[in-house]
Amino acid sequence: MNDLKDIIEEIKSRCDIVDVISDYMHIEKSGSNYTGLCPFHTEKTGSFMVSKSKQIYKCFGCNAGGDVISFVMRWENVDFMEAVKILAKRCGITLNRNISEEERQKIQEINKFREIHTEAARFYFANLLSRKNPGYEYLKKRGLSDKIIKKFGLGYSLNSWNSLMNHLLAKGYDKADLVKCGLVTHKSETNKYYDRFRNRVMFPIFNYNGKVIGFGGRVLDDSLPKYLNSPETLIFNKRLNLYGLNISKKSIKDDTLILVEGYMDLISLYQNNIENVVATLGTALTIGQAKLIRKFAKNVIISYDSDQAGQNATLRAIDILLQADIKVKILNLKDCKDPDDFIKKYGFEGYKKAIDESDYYIKFKIDILKNKYNLQNDTQKMSFVEEATLLLRRLKSPIEKDLYAKYLSDLTNISIESIRANVGIKVKNNYNNIKNNTNNRKIEQMSKIQNGYLKVEAKFIKLLMENKNWRNSV
Repeated sequence: MNDLKDIIEEIKSRCDIVDVISDYMHIEKSGSNYTGLCPFHTEKTGSFMVSKSKQIYKCFGCNAGGDVISFVMRWENVDFMEAVKILAKRCGITLNRNISEEERQKIQEINKFREIHTEAARFYFANLLSRKNPGYEYLKKRGLSDKIIKKFGLGYSLNSWNSLMNHLLAKGYDKADLVKCGLVTHKSETNKYYDRFRNRVMFPIFNYNGKVIGFGGRVLDDSLPKYLNSPETLIFNKRLNLYGLNISKKSIKDDTLILVEGYMDLISLYQNNIENVVATLGTALTIGQAKLIRKFAKNVIISYDSDQAGQNATLRAIDILLQADIKVKILNLKDCKDPDDFIKKYGFEGYKKAIDESDYYIKFKIDILKNKYNLQNDTQKMSFVEEATLLLRRLKSPIEKDLYAKYLSDLTNISIESIRANVGIKVKNNYNNIKNNTNNRKIEQMSKIQNGYLKVEAKFIKLLMENKNWRNSV
């Protein structure tokens, strides 16, 4: 029975309730939850609510409610085990009345690895707060409060070869399992076992459901690498997870997430009340991570480092996010090298203003491209415009094309009509407007001339009437 419970928990962890219910009925995001018309009774005003953070649904009209399994039971009109089978098939778990030994072992191993990681996180946390150590000193020097340290469960790995391993062995775990889940390293040549993380500040990595699946460790001396992540295991794939999403998913505003590169950037922003933020895990953004973001938000503001490496990473991230149908803006860090520095210098209000003023990604791309050319040189200016207009042609919205055609025109002093024509905007109406304006000016001028003739004629007639000699002469 315990095995079956483990399997059911694994199925529930893989089947996000919002995704499942969205396949059955229409729900819309409303704050941190989703709402819709209840499918279990007749109503005109939606009283059906789905909570992504709690993984439950509730109807405030008919009191129907429960988890993802109970929803499938009610919708499909099936019993508990049939609903479990439907969800198991959906998430790729083979489930029969007689579960295969291989599947049983896999589920058991997943749960065991999660238990081991949870125990390791507690060990690192206790190390950080129960004794004087360089890890705690480093975090306090970086300006983190005890409250935020506890919020993210930060820890410290002792400057020891086997302190974690001995702690976990004393808890009854097997040495081979500690190696499999990536916390202990085994050297086959010498048959030596030692802790993977030593003398590092530890950042536990949670999946978006709040389960510890790995760690990131920041070195406290001159050792390399500066940051070390857990290896990929049965429960951890850094290409499919995002740091901080388990916390930030509760604080998403305007369908928007802020994307940063580092653990400390995220934690520093969160401590300063910028809470809708996630971080990549030491690698370039992947399409898997972008798809995970899309489950929670439609818009992303990239806030990477301002150096060359950060700009290059931003350019790559833009294209990945666009593939996932996410709208992208870029935050300008001004004179700061990273978000941590920015929030310390300008504070919450400064960062909030930078969020509000963040540029649409195409402007960022044009500005980066501009730095490659000398716009005082006509040949280079022409090359810049040709390359920039290629970017604009890829835009789907004519309004966006026109807006950034204007921006490109202002940068280069090249006529807006030429750039519009080059990016595929029809300019016929513009020429007609010019022609109409010209005709209107001509009519106005003719009217003025005709009025002048009338004045001259009136003056001339007056003179004739007043002077007899003039009349005779005429």
